Amino acid sequence: MWCNYHYYKKGKAGQKNRVEFNTSYNLVEVNRFPDWQNEYAQGTGGNFIPTSNLSWGPRIAGQTVKNFRGEDEALTAYPDNIKDIFKTGTNLQNTISLSGGGETSSYRLSYGNTTESGILDNNELNRNNITFNGSADISSKLTSGISMQYINSNSERTQVGNQLSNPFFRGWFIPRNINLSGIPYQDANGDQIYFDAVDNPYWTIANNTYEDEVNRIIGNVNLKYELLPWLSANYRLGVDTYNLVAKGYDQIGARGAANVSAGGTGGIYDQSYLSRNVNSNFILSGRQKFGTDFDFSFNVGNEIVHTSSKNVTVTGKTLGIRDLKNISNASIVTSSANTNRQRLIGVFADATLGYKGYMTVNFTTRNDFSSTFGEDENSYFYPSVAVSFIPTEAFPVLKNDVIEFMKIKANYAKVGKEADPYSTNTYFAQAAASDGFGPSIVFPYNSLGGRTLSNQSGDPNLRPEFTTSKEVGLEMQFFKNRLSFEANYYETESTELIFSVPVSSSSGFTSQFKNAGSLRNRGVELLVNATPVKAGSFTWDISFNFNRNRSEVLQLADGVPNIILAGFTTPNIRLKGQPYGVMYGSVFKRNENGEMLINANGLPTVDAISAKIGDTNPDWTGGITNNLSFKGINFNFLIDIRKGGDVYSRNLGDLIRSGSVAETAEFDRFNADGTVSKPYTFEGVMADGSRNSIPVSAQDYFTTLHTAGESYVYDATWIRLREASISYSLPASLIQKTPFGRLEIGLNGRNLLMRAPNFPHLDPENNTLGVSNAQGFEFNGLPQTRSYGAFLRLTL
Repeated sequence: MWCNYHYYKKGKAGQKNRVEFNTSYNLVEVNRFPDWQNEYAQGTGGNFIPTSNLSWGPRIAGQTVKNFRGEDEALTAYPDNIKDIFKTGTNLQNTISLSGGGETSSYRLSYGNTTESGILDNNELNRNNITFNGSADISSKLTSGISMQYINSNSERTQVGNQLSNPFFRGWFIPRNINLSGIPYQDANGDQIYFDAVDNPYWTIANNTYEDEVNRIIGNVNLKYELLPWLSANYRLGVDTYNLVAKGYDQIGARGAANVSAGGTGGIYDQSYLSRNVNSNFILSGRQKFGTDFDFSFNVGNEIVHTSSKNVTVTGKTLGIRDLKNISNASIVTSSANTNRQRLIGVFADATLGYKGYMTVNFTTRNDFSSTFGEDENSYFYPSVAVSFIPTEAFPVLKNDVIEFMKIKANYAKVGKEADPYSTNTYFAQAAASDGFGPSIVFPYNSLGGRTLSNQSGDPNLRPEFTTSKEVGLEMQFFKNRLSFEANYYETESTELIFSVPVSSSSGFTSQFKNAGSLRNRGVELLVNATPVKAGSFTWDISFNFNRNRSEVLQLADGVPNIILAGFTTPNIRLKGQPYGVMYGSVFKRNENGEMLINANGLPTVDAISAKIGDTNPDWTGGITNNLSFKGINFNFLIDIRKGGDVYSRNLGDLIRSGSVAETAEFDRFNADGTVSKPYTFEGVMADGSRNSIPVSAQDYFTTLHTAGESYVYDATWIRLREASISYSLPASLIQKTPFGRLEIGLNGRNLLMRAPNFPHLDPENNTLGVSNAQGFEFNGLPQTRSYGAFLRLTL
């Protein structure tokens, strides 16, 4: 609760020197490709259009057409034109460690290296890390320790996001007749060759680049002094320093935004980011027994956390020389810099009282002082209490051949959280002038600087967030621990949540940081462990976990109907008196009975008012882990399950509306006379209340269907073989005359199999926004992968 440290495995005092070596090599590949149709070419309305990115063109029958380069070619399907963009990636990991110790000291030194090649060209990672930790008894009462880890990583990555330089902005639905890998992606001058207004996937992968280097040092020193046999003083000073140096390069002629939105003139992006976290922690710890029945322990301490960061970016546009990735190559250069500093001081205490080993009561208190609040709100207090009772120890008669152990537990806790730095004030920002349609003026302009108040205002009365949690649980073991379970029910309520809240623009601002709402979560957690078979050398262990959570936004600030967490005008993720993170977007017009309203042309119309279109929260999640072992052979696999929860998939919608996938070719698109067929009818009612019976073409059906955001929402239920491994540890009798103390070899895989019954073509486990408050968006993302390979572990 109090500390934010990194702990590492360390050697043991008095142990002999030992060398451990682990290595693994894995192949990485796309785990699911769409089921494309390969019957119809690019175009619309059955007509071939060489510059179209849609696949509603003529049937592919070898007829001669003029391609986008003005050349005659036989119309042919290329089933793997998109698959060929990808390659098989690799992942190689090696670690070696040396550990040992004397009578009063111990140490462990390790080195690790990871070399990874991604599933696309120019996607590489090379990471090295060195870790050392050691401890020594300076005297009979004073012990010291040190831990240090240095990490260096270099990576190259492809463009991502909702922009035209992302190779998969439209890459997933490239028409079936485009021989993408069979034609050059650029000419002799380096200018790209492509039929569409976006960047050629091969060209952008090769030319619009991003690379970075990260150096990170994590370390701490600690001292422990025994003041009395029952009382000790502990001090730990830790530091975590992170430095990122990044460079982005936008090739001249890029059609998309890439790194700096240079508008095709070429651009360079240089960034240097440095952060430092220093943590000082002092704890006075004591433990004392009172008689034979009572055991009392306590901790009293102080923590100081100082966090600072500096970020400098330099952006250059209008490059003079192709492939010169130096900021001096740019004609227009702008820069920005920001510095953040914050400090948290906490004082805390906790006390635990135990009675006869079967009854425990724990109390904690903490008061924090945070620099991110004003003087009147920067001190906040929060306590907790936890109780546990073991009936089988209190009443031994409860133990029998069936019941081995029982534990009942309950706790109440309140936790405070500080705000982001600089949320209490309003600051000046670089000025710009625009009417929202035409060109904008960005300062400095004509050598004149300009600053204006930010559109986002701070709140000097901002208060800490608080989360109050209540939990009860039961643990039981049966049949000499061959069967056990742990069940918990929890309820948490978060109040004074801090958000950027929309405000009327007439105030001079568009948003303000405020304590804007409260949120409640309720849920159950269940863990069951069992050993169904234990016979001789064979053992089968199985573990099942189940989690179900229900959230509800209880309250928003006065005058705030909703808060958009992430997204676009449509769709977006909102807070609005419903479960946390529901999706809102465009929907079709419907009558009071929920029936779709159909126009005279047989097509529905999008409503001007957005509505709820999905809930990203799953009904429940679970996992089943099996471990089977027999005479050194160990087989382990994990089945991962998710039931429910919606995902807004731009990729799926694009695949369908463009006519690229199999279901759009379920019916013949042409009649016998060559006219466009009309095999679809929208379910709904006409203006006079009668049922719609007007047929429409496949293109009209699927294109119109995806004019509303509701059609992009899919149920993300899935079951997958998350992990599997089989290994063999050589018996001691075979290696006792070798230098090896242990030798294990094995095969392993991850994401090997997946079934998503309501999510076609792609893997639903993909979130454009990454780890954030908003989940359930899949926009133009790279596919998920599976990996499989071998490993070796040995000890000298």
